[in-house]
Amino acid sequence: MSYEIKFSRRAARAMRKLPNKVQAEVLTTHLPKIASAPRDVGFSLRGKLKGEWSYHFGHHPEYRILYLIDDDEQLITVTTIGSREEIYKRAKR
Repeated sequence: MSYEIKFSRRAARAMRKLPNKVQAEVLTTHLPKIASAPRDVGFSLRGKLKGEWSYHFGHHPEYRILYLIDDDEQLITVTTIGSREEIYKRAKR
């Protein structure tokens, strides 16, 4: 069973700022993985981001996709996306 993927406004803005190659990779490779098994490919977060999940990909720079899982609606909401160095700073705001 696959989940539907939805982007928050913040995530949509962040996605547009990524390099074109990374955007294409997110859409064709990483989001389908998250949609098919969100808990198997992600890591649950703690602290201020408790309840969100983080999916990691890339190497130098390393990227993160933060998302919420709604099992009742079969919906994944991507809350933000970006490089590891910046993602958690933005997410805390």
